[in-house]
Amino acid sequence: MSLFKKDQGPDMVPTKTELDVLQILWQYGPSTVRFVHDKLNEQKEAVIYTSTLKLMQVMKEKGMLDRDESSMKHVYSAVVEENKVKGTMLGRFMDTMYMALPVI
Repeated sequence: MSLFKKDQGPDMVPTKTELDVLQILWQYGPSTVRFVHDKLNEQKEAVIYTSTLKLMQVMKEKGMLDRDESSMKHVYSAVVEENKVKGTMLGRFMDTMYMALPVI
């Protein structure tokens, strides 16, 4: 049993880096760590391969990703749905932005 999974509910909000990985998987579908790593390096300055690998392993532990180990190369896919994650993020943003405003 995962230590992280219990903390992740339907209102799970990924970190910025986790969101970067999820967006690649949502766009391209199931992918190897190498593919995700290469796409991340196109988007930002040098990302170390082992950092990408560890991040995706932790995301699997959290229940965000699934890993197909049936072949030599492990292929990861997003478990969380794009619309749900983005909806939760938008809701939290709205709550944060308007929390201090008085109700009229």
